[in-house]
Amino acid sequence: MPKKNPKHESAAARYYKRSQVVRGQDKGKDRTPLYFGLLFIGIITAVVIVGVVLTRDPSRKVVVKKDDTVTIEYTGWLDNNSIFDDDTIVDHVVGGPGLLEYFDQQLVGAVAGEKKEFTIPSEYGYTDPGYDLYGENLNFQIEIVEVIRDGEVLYPR
Repeated sequence: MPKKNPKHESAAARYYKRSQVVRGQDKGKDRTPLYFGLLFIGIITAVVIVGVVLTRDPSRKVVVKKDDTVTIEYTGWLDNNSIFDDDTIVDHVVGGPGLLEYFDQQLVGAVAGEKKEFTIPSEYGYTDPGYDLYGENLNFQIEIVEVIRDGEVLYPR
């Protein structure tokens, strides 16, 4: 039988021969199926991991609902562009007390992580004539930075 040219051997066959000579195990035990089996398992594992990562739906957005507990970063300014407030509200229950009603209504339907701008008309703003912002249109830019629903943190994940 003619000898094969070693340059035409597969990479796996060359690796197998080298591993047998280095270890001194060239005693007729064929471990090729074991190597290919482990290689196959490794490839399948990699494919499954990549599949799981790629099938996550990053477009799944968290929309704020009534009774969610949210953390909000916001900036408020007047029509003349002077900023009157720049703050963070922590642990506000949507629909609960503590914010202007119109502001609170704007939270329902807001998408967590996205910025939203809205204006509170003067008739829905501050109603106390002694308050500095009485009779002013109030402009806001808000970002929902955390959403907790029924004790489970939905955003950020």
